[in-house]
Amino acid sequence: MCKRGSGFTLIELLVVIAIIALLMAILMPALRRAKEQAKRVYCASNLRQMGIALVMYCDGYDGRLPSLQDGDPWKTYVAYWKGPAPDENIPVQFGLLYEHGGCRDAKVFYCPSVEVRAPWKGHRYEYYVADGKLWGTIPPPGNLKDDKVRTAYNYYPQGRGLEDGYPTVAKKIADLASARAVIVDLIASSNFGRGEMPHHMGGTAGLNALFADGHVYLTGGVDLFESIDIGHDWPLFKEILFSLEP
Repeated sequence: MCKRGSGFTLIELLVVIAIIALLMAILMPALRRAKEQAKRVYCASNLRQMGIALVMYCDGYDGRLPSLQDGDPWKTYVAYWKGPAPDENIPVQFGLLYEHGGCRDAKVFYCPSVEVRAPWKGHRYEYYVADGKLWGTIPPPGNLKDDKVRTAYNYYPQGRGLEDGYPTVAKKIADLASARAVIVDLIASSNFGRGEMPHHMGGTAGLNALFADGHVYLTGGVDLFESIDIGHDWPLFKEILFSLEP
């Protein structure tokens, strides 16, 4: 009489595989949600640290805020411009927070949820520190034509007043409107469309924003993101910022 072997039969093996596949189908969405939630918390921490650095900067400069870069909206994410001398970079906006010492970890200026289309990496921290180079002190490595250091956030200090229907730019910290955003997840880039906003909450996309009262909120429903040229459209850029509510 033949003895039954101790191994699995084909049917038993298929049942085990089916159970594993079912468990994976159940667990993977939960794991993705947990991962994105962790990224949102990390991003919110970045914004709070920048908020503290902004207050420290203003304390050292008689309440004056870092000047907003004029020109196209995309300039609101710039931290350094390449200076006239070799290896000289001129700090602006986020770069001033870094230089002043309130925010000495440059990774704070980069949201972990930001996605950019390959091969573009200009909004990644790693792009500026390749080969052991220091962030913010030299032109980006491997691209001598690049004249700026970018971040993954936009800086736009909204004041209390209105001009042409949009908030004025605050010059001093006392001029900030408490219910309006000051620093937000990256929005001024043609790399972003409605489906590429930094954070996702189920079927809704959103972005983190630091408001002048010091709180960070995840805002959603920004339908104006459907534009592919936000970085060159001031009215649209301002409309998006003005639409963000805590």
